[in-house]
Amino acid sequence: MAGKQRQFGSRVAGASALCVAVCLTVLAVVVFGIAPPDPMGPELADEAAVATFDASDTSDASASEGEGLSVSGGSDGLGSVGREAVGSALPSDPVELDGAGAEYRAHEALVQLAEGASAGDLTDALETCDFVSTKSVSPDDVALGWANLDLVPDIDVNAAVNRLMALGVVADAQPNYVYRALGDVSGDSSAVLESWDGGTVGATQAKLAIGTQGSGQQWHLQAIGATEAWSMLDPQKDVSVAIIDSGYDTSNSALGKRVLPGSAYNVLKGNSNANDTYGHGTAVADVVASVLPQTATDSKGQARNLKIVPVKVMNGGSTDTSNLVKAYDYILKKAGAYNIRVINMSLGAVQNAAYVEDAATLYAIDRAFDRGILSVFAGGNDEGTAPYYCFPCDYAENGLGVINLKRLDGSRDPTADNLVRDNSSNYNRRSEKTKALSAPGTSIYVAQLGGKRGAVTGTSFSSPVVAGVAALAFAQNPKLSAGEAKSVLCTSADDLEYTAALPWAHDGFDAVTGYGLVRADKAVEDALDLYIAGVDSLSVGQSVALSVPKDGSWRWYSSASSIAAVDRDSGQVRGVSSGEVTISATNGTETAQRTIVVYKTGAPSASAVKVGSSVYLGAQSTPVAAWSYSPSDPTIASVGRTTGVVTGKHVGTVRITAQHSVLSDVRVSYVVRVKKGTNPIKVKAKTVKVKASKLRRKAQKVKTSNAFKVRKAQGAVTYKLVKRDSKADKKIKVSKRGKVTIKKGLKRGTYKVKVKVTAAGNVDYMARSKKVTLKIKVS
Repeated sequence: MAGKQRQFGSRVAGASALCVAVCLTVLAVVVFGIAPPDPMGPELADEAAVATFDASDTSDASASEGEGLSVSGGSDGLGSVGREAVGSALPSDPVELDGAGAEYRAHEALVQLAEGASAGDLTDALETCDFVSTKSVSPDDVALGWANLDLVPDIDVNAAVNRLMALGVVADAQPNYVYRALGDVSGDSSAVLESWDGGTVGATQAKLAIGTQGSGQQWHLQAIGATEAWSMLDPQKDVSVAIIDSGYDTSNSALGKRVLPGSAYNVLKGNSNANDTYGHGTAVADVVASVLPQTATDSKGQARNLKIVPVKVMNGGSTDTSNLVKAYDYILKKAGAYNIRVINMSLGAVQNAAYVEDAATLYAIDRAFDRGILSVFAGGNDEGTAPYYCFPCDYAENGLGVINLKRLDGSRDPTADNLVRDNSSNYNRRSEKTKALSAPGTSIYVAQLGGKRGAVTGTSFSSPVVAGVAALAFAQNPKLSAGEAKSVLCTSADDLEYTAALPWAHDGFDAVTGYGLVRADKAVEDALDLYIAGVDSLSVGQSVALSVPKDGSWRWYSSASSIAAVDRDSGQVRGVSSGEVTISATNGTETAQRTIVVYKTGAPSASAVKVGSSVYLGAQSTPVAAWSYSPSDPTIASVGRTTGVVTGKHVGTVRITAQHSVLSDVRVSYVVRVKKGTNPIKVKAKTVKVKASKLRRKAQKVKTSNAFKVRKAQGAVTYKLVKRDSKADKKIKVSKRGKVTIKKGLKRGTYKVKVKVTAAGNVDYMARSKKVTLKIKVS
């Protein structure tokens, strides 16, 4: 959700009780190797465990700062394991940080054209901008939504964004934020192959084809019940998974067979060459392919065509908002032809605050969700001190974030009873649910460049496991909405409850593992009828009807009736107050669930803007949501289509309508008053030169334009001499219209006088004066 800011409740605990609990935990771990029962309740114990153990937990080797992937000895008998590295290497272009610690390109800004404006209109406007290096854009530059502009070196990016919003032809403007592969592989391709090789791999394993599901090394497929899911799958329509990453290894014919023919796209070049020169995208694509069935037909002879659509957004380990928006735009344009229902993005940006200003990427995610496409995101690894915010994973409920699981030391049977969060994996902060699922992502054997295979670890590889399962659910029931598919995956997951690793995972949803282990077999089974159909969100006071497609008598329950009340018999749910609530339906033996977000909406606290200025006057909601804005009279004020930034053009009043990006019937309408703006007058005094020989004969008169340079003045301009040069006595005069008179007899020398220049203003601008120093040089 754009500009997402969340308030977290605080919990007060006595210092002595916390100390005792921590000491008991440490003692239990040292002596017994397990954690003792929680004396304070699972939620508070999680906090204590995070603060006490996470920072120093070294049971798994941490990522090497000097290499793209570190190598650690796996405890599961698979040999060396490549672990996703800390994303510390900066891109080649300079970056800056905003208040939330988000990186953005130092000399770039993104703009989206206002409705009805053309590339030519933007070009005309840019010619007047002294802070923008880009002076011309073509239709191709804006064909995919946003144009990327180069700024002059000395301009502050945020200041440039505000000035771009005032151009009139711009609907939105923002910084170009940086995103990294969650597993930043630095260096050339040869270094990538070395670090990803994972040591010596047996000859048989090295010869395995891409996506071969029969390999004993692919324990992730056993853990999620993939083979059982394939046997139940009865797809009615082809389904594709778009992978936004570094492309795929086009030289690998086996992987190429899993790619939908003609679908690959290179955002960087604007063509179909999505060859991977980095390696990350190839590995991610292989994981998705491994979850999708390989056979051409199922047991009934029905055709299966579950494919991947690679969308290349980076050559190395980083990309930015501009490329992500273009990737989503391409996917949405091709969604119908390719039946894209899932997007996987194992990319992220670490931030230290819970708000996001990358409205462009957020809007793209919401557009996809509204079109029935579910976005799946990696939750992040060793990029920060867990738990931390990782975007886009933590943008909103309109996506699905994934936590990485590993097998317990010595365990060979990958079931929910012996899976725990990998120490390197990020997880949810208190009260967050954006990282909703967990999936295997440790010691996963994947394809590498050059036909090699090796084991890797990280949320980059647990995320595509979930993306593949989502594709299976859509294949089983193409009628599922994105929200319904997400609900199916979450409610069919195996709950993880353990004390064998820190922080503990407790019964039900918890911050450490979300709803639990994703299960392909259960998701495919539930996708047909055991889910709640309806909405994912509603506003306070709004009522909607929910239903379960499966026949039977269902009783309905709300986890928090103070947030949303539900009729026990009909399933009619009504928003009561802002928050998140789980609605359940049970027939006595089976239970379906759906999470619903209830929004409280309202107008912005401020309601005025000056002519020529821009200010954020967006609609308010709790939780903060994404909106689409439009003005009643764009000649009075323009408004950023997705930003809510209002720019005054003429004095008057204008009604702004904000349309909720997901809820079609939720609107907020409010009046903005446009007041007189600050006069933009700019004045520069010149140096007037006069020959002394001419002054001996008569006085000299100088035109206003030869003495002053005045620009952008609004209203009539007047001049007044406010301070004389004592050496010149009264021999220098300035008229009200700015003509300068130098009287006869003024001697050689340089004289300075101070002049006040006033722009009277008009109906849109106030009066304003500026003082300048005029030099008269007599030679």
